[in-house]
Amino acid sequence: SGHHAPAAAVHAAGARPLLGTNTTNGCTAVTSVPVAADTNIVIAVANAPDTLTCAIDTVTLNTNGSSSGASLTYFWTTATGNITGGANTANPTVNTPGTYQLLLTNTANGCSATDLAVVGQNTAQPNVQIVQPDTLTCANPSQIIDAQNLSLPGNFIYAWTAASGGNIVSGDSTLSPVVNAAGIYTLTTTNLSNGCSSAANVTVVIEAGTPVAIVASSGPLTCTQPTQILSSNGSSTGANFSYQWTTANGNISLGANTPAPTVDHPGDYNLLITNNSNGCPATN
Repeated sequence: SGHHAPAAAVHAAGARPLLGTNTTNGCTAVTSVPVAADTNIVIAVANAPDTLTCAIDTVTLNTNGSSSGASLTYFWTTATGNITGGANTANPTVNTPGTYQLLLTNTANGCSATDLAVVGQNTAQPNVQIVQPDTLTCANPSQIIDAQNLSLPGNFIYAWTAASGGNIVSGDSTLSPVVNAAGIYTLTTTNLSNGCSSAANVTVVIEAGTPVAIVASSGPLTCTQPTQILSSNGSSTGANFSYQWTTANGNISLGANTPAPTVDHPGDYNLLITNNSNGCPATN
């Protein structure tokens, strides 16, 4: 009688020594007892598969590689981001860059583990600058607008539009379009890598007295429509301006010296507008 075993603190699996002492005669003995490990250790892995962009405004986190089972509970928290849904699930949604912490707990044994997922953001808009083009003149009735993409390299697309009487001759999907009319020109640049766009505009002016020539066909010639009226809408008009239409391979049947001639043969038609007060011409 009188044998007392000391309390033992156990922190890991393995054989643990047990020291027993007889307080009557001071004799001691040492033996060992096996301690088993809980095999339900929790492994937490937090993943952020996507980056927030102008095209992707919500990212779904996941726990691929983590422990799984019916007794596991999920708890996501963040100090710098924003969880929009599913904070107590394996796949929460977030809409703000930041660090997100996963707490994974096994309710069967109380074991838990944590991990962090970092959500980044790429919403940089293209940085495009437009060099002010020269004034349109009688000697230079068209100009090249020079735009510079300071965000290169990258995967970008370009789209020019014209307003207030402007006219794009060519290059409306490049950084260097050719224009031949005064107006406001807007370049929209889109970065395909993140879906972000930016717009820049420039105003092109024309020398006083320089005509503007803009022409268009209303459609093809057909058996039911053997004639077509060409259009010069947007061109200079008034008593000071004269019109002269010519063609090398078509035929003008009526109105060769008017803003809207009638043609009856396929071909290329050219319009020359002259400002009679100063002799400045414009063609298209």
